[in-house]
Amino acid sequence: MQEELQPAPHQLAALGGRSMEDLEQWMLEQPQAPYQLNHHFGPGVYIREAVIPAGTIALGHPHRGQHMVVILEGVMATLMDGEVKVISGPATFLSDAGRKLVYVIEDLTIQNIYATEETDIEKLEDMLVDKSRPWDSVEIEDGTQLLLSAVGEAV
Repeated sequence: MQEELQPAPHQLAALGGRSMEDLEQWMLEQPQAPYQLNHHFGPGVYIREAVIPAGTIALGHPHRGQHMVVILEGVMATLMDGEVKVISGPATFLSDAGRKLVYVIEDLTIQNIYATEETDIEKLEDMLVDKSRPWDSVEIEDGTQLLLSAVGEAV
């Protein structure tokens, strides 16, 4: 039986009860939401910045370690430790290793910040995240870390 995915933060709790691989597979089969990805480098630092429109669900690859996150602007609901938390920008916090599921409430500009001297994007992705089998089985235009799907589709 298929359930309707509602565009509301409380729906993240219901989605979190599903297998992340099943959710990821479904998201990869949907039209991908438009977003902008920017890469910034400085001495010993890599910043991966995403600009994501409101009404988008994003599922990130599992991160291998902790990293800093800065929300420059916007509002998101995220599933953390089985609990939905709403975070408004500007905000800065430490993100633990693992996978994050996000619903974008207001247009979001978010940065993941990593301590590294590496500047090759492919090497960075190999170092920082674990890509899943569903991701590897689908060709995505730019191979980016975020999986995005418009809200309102059946899940």
